[in-house]
This record gives sequence, C-alpha cells and structure tokens, in this order.
Amino acid sequence: MTGIGKVKIRRRAAAIPLVLGILTAAAVRAAIPPAIVPFHPASSGKWSKGPARYVDPFVGTGNTPGGSGNLFPGAVMPFGMAQLSPDTQSHGYGYRYDQPDIQGFSMTHMSGPGCSNEGDVFFTATTGAIHTQIKNFQSPYSHKQETARPGYYQVLLRKWGVNAQLTATDRCGLARLSFPAGRRANVLIPISHTLAHVFAAHVRMVNHHEVTGYVEDQCFCGTRAFYRVYFVMTFSRPFESFGTWRGNKLKPGSKTVTRNEPGRWIGAYASWPARNKKRVITVKVGISYVDLAGAENNLKQEAAGKSFNTIRQMAWKTWNKALRVITVKGGQPTQREVFYTALYHCLLMPSIFSDADGRYRGFNSSKIYHIAPGHRVYCNYSDWDIYRSEMPLLALIAPARMQDMCQSIVLDYQQGGWMPRWPQINRYTNQQCGSPLTIVLCTAWLDGLHGFNIQAAWRGMFQDATQAVPPNAPYHGEYNITWINKLHYDPDGIYSPEALNHSSDYGSVSQLQEDCIAYASLYYLAKALDKTKDAALFHKRALYYRN
Repeated sequence: MTGIGKVKIRRRAAAIPLVLGILTAAAVRAAIPPAIVPFHPASSGKWSKGPARYVDPFVGTGNTPGGSGNLFPGAVMPFGMAQLSPDTQSHGYGYRYDQPDIQGFSMTHMSGPGCSNEGDVFFTATTGAIHTQIKNFQSPYSHKQETARPGYYQVLLRKWGVNAQLTATDRCGLARLSFPAGRRANVLIPISHTLAHVFAAHVRMVNHHEVTGYVEDQCFCGTRAFYRVYFVMTFSRPFESFGTWRGNKLKPGSKTVTRNEPGRWIGAYASWPARNKKRVITVKVGISYVDLAGAENNLKQEAAGKSFNTIRQMAWKTWNKALRVITVKGGQPTQREVFYTALYHCLLMPSIFSDADGRYRGFNSSKIYHIAPGHRVYCNYSDWDIYRSEMPLLALIAPARMQDMCQSIVLDYQQGGWMPRWPQINRYTNQQCGSPLTIVLCTAWLDGLHGFNIQAAWRGMFQDATQAVPPNAPYHGEYNITWINKLHYDPDGIYSPEALNHSSDYGSVSQLQEDCIAYASLYYLAKALDKTKDAALFHKRALYYRN
C-alpha cells in the first residue's frame, strides 16, 4: 500500500483526523472492470464542485474478475426510496454495462443484490407506432452517449432518437425526455415488467396529465412474500391519446387495466402527435409503499412546482454535503475517485421506507403506522454484507440516520413478532444465517448511539438468540437453535424439527460462527446495560464455536 493520504471524518460537530492507506493508481486501474471506459471528473462548471465530482456510478455495473457487482448507475438521493435507473434486462439485477440494449427505466433498485429483485414502476420512451413487447421497444445505446453522476443519469435511446435524463428526490423520480421532430412521441408503462416476479398490477389513466397505479412484486431469492408499490405519474404536457394492452393486444382509448394473477403481461401508453420541432416532456413519478395518497403527497411535497434542473441541482448539493463528511487530501485523482465512489455506494442502503407525511406500513402486515416528525423508517438491510463494515461506518459518519435505522429494526421486531434477517421492504426473507441485525444494534448502542428503544431491542434479540420459532411462522430465527441449545453446536446435516422446511444450507461451522458473533455482541451489550446474569449466559454461548 502506497500513496498515503490524510482523511478527516466529521461526526456531529467534531472533526476526527485519520490517516488512510490508499491504493496506488496502478492498482486502482487494475481493479477497474475492463468493460468500463476511463472515468474523468468534471473539470469545469457547476458539476465540478465538491467530492461528488469524483464519483463514478458505473463502477460495479460490468463484468469483473469476480463477476458483476450488481450495482446500478441511475439517479438516487442518499438512502433514497426512489432509485430511478435504466434496466438492460428482465428478471435480473437491472443494469449491466456489457449488455447492448436498454429496455427502459424503473423506480426501485437495490445496490449489489445477490438475487434478482425490485425494478418496480417501469416505463420507457419511444416514437412512432406503439409497441407492447420488450423485443420491440427496447433500444440499443452507446456508452459514448451516456452519463452518470450522483443524482443524475443520461442516455440516448438510439432506436428512437430520444434523449432521456433522470434525476431524483428522496421518494420521487423525474425523467426529462427529448423527442425528435417529425415523429409521434410515446411514453410506455409496461407495469408488469419488473426484475423479479409480479403477482398483481394496475394502471389507470386519470386524465391527460396523470397516470396512477401499483405493482405487487415478489421479494427476492424466491421468498414467498410480496409487497406493493403505488405510483402517481404526471406529465409536463397533456397527452393527446392513450390506451392499454393485455398480452400483445392494444386497446386504444382504454383508461384502465388490471392484473390479479401471475403471468399476464399488461401496460399502458400515452402519446403526443408528431410536430416539426423537438418536443421535451418531463415525467414526474412519486412512489409509496402505503397507498396512492401517499405517492401523490410525496410527489407534491418533493417535486411539485420544481423544474428538472432545480431538482438535479438539489440532488448534487445533497450528495456533496453527504460525501463531505469525509475529506481526503493528497494522493492521485484516481485514488480519490475510488474512495468517493466507494463512499457513495455506502450511502445507498438501507433505504427510506416511510412517506413524507410519516406514514408507513407495519412490518409483515398491512396496518398503517406513523413515525414521529423528524424521523424516518428504513428498510432493506443486507445483513451479512453490512454488519461488519457499512453499519459501523454509518454509526460514525451518519449517527442520526443510524439511530433511525436501528429503531426501524426494533419496529420490525415489534410489529412482525421476531427479529428479521435480511428484511426487504416490510417482509421477512430469512436469507443468510446468524443474527446480523443483532450485531448492528449492539454496535450502535456500544458506540454511544442511544436514540432507539434498547429495552424492546433487547427482548427481541434475547428471544432470537435463545428460542425456536413457532411452527409455520413467517420468520425463521436462528437456524437449528434447538440443537444449539441442546448440544451447544449446530450438527451438520441434522435439522431441528422446526427447521425442516427452512434449514440453513450454510453448514454448521458458518451457522455457529455467525451465531457466536451475535452472542459475543449481546455479552458486551448486557454488560453495558448491567444485565449481569444475561452477560454470563451470552459469554458462555459466545464460546460455543469451540465445540
């Protein structure tokens, strides 16, 4: 490691000086996927200010020696609910740098998922006749006519001659679409297109300015759980004609279409007649996991009356503020690109779940709750991937958000009945093993972040660490806990009765190691909370790895 640079990390009002070993420029170049063209920070203009200029959102979107990072290049705010990005595939991860066609754009994504998921509220732009099938409306594109910056994405859809620019607020996405002269302009809404498996979907043409609807999508990795995303889409210019489709059958003038079963391909379209000069249409999309009223209010609160350029500038300023929490000096520009791109990716998840009015749907339920003003509920905790690194970082550089994230985990337990493992949206997925979110909560509290209900958290963590789940529960708890309680280790290939239908598959060593890390965390937390008896219990359990 060479090229030592100085780093300052700002937490609250304090500045903590650190020294960071940064990779050499040669090592950095060697780590960049070969498919990705060299990135050059903006050198002039309003987009050349602050650390955001060093971020390259294309990093991690192409083939690397270890495979794709499954990252997305689209427009998003820090921890944003709306993550508006291009999709080059169906039933996949979204965007891959090496794929030649863009199918369209969708409002939700995950940064680095291990399974196909999300890609909800999908739309795209075309010209001429209406096409309902992906193979007909997808478009080739060139990386030479594509740009990605924090809070902004742009691409030319070459088949249609449409230049698409994207930006975002916390809960809304905006697309500025520039259509060529002399051709009919279309916005297609193939609502049953997602990156996972749609169960239900609905679109309604409210008037010549507005379209509403929802999509009910499946949680990732084959989880038998579904969530619903509502949307309100408005247009800067009234569309002249519209319609819907089922399968490949168009129905011009139809105002609504609904799908209540898997497998049915549906969508809607809005069109503007050809004219002799370029037409620019701005599409604003508000989303909500609560209801249509929530999507409409999110759109009103965050995007109404604001131009595309205004919101893009707001996003840029917000990203600069978020990234300035760590200031790097010295080193080479390429090294700063690596550093700030990595920091950028650390600020994408968990993502905001509650609406602008504070409403949110309870965990594993349809009941609507309210979070206190000034706070947010978060979702999408990728457990294994974050408890060792990202969450301790957020405890240091984003303590207010971290406390809300911890309280969100506590709410998941209180509303769902058990500590979650890899919770997606408001559902249990039970992916991975161990109790990673227990470690997250313990880390935050022991780091001095006490803005969440630790007593409720303790009850949930204690239960998860010592008890088997009831039969047919939607949560799985710690795999093989009955054997762990009896033998003090997890016997490989022998499953507890309650685990027959959802055994670990990660192996006894991996399972027990993860559990013991959680037990050790609970030991230190019990000591801090003066729970002497519990501390002794978890000290003993933390040493089960020896067995």
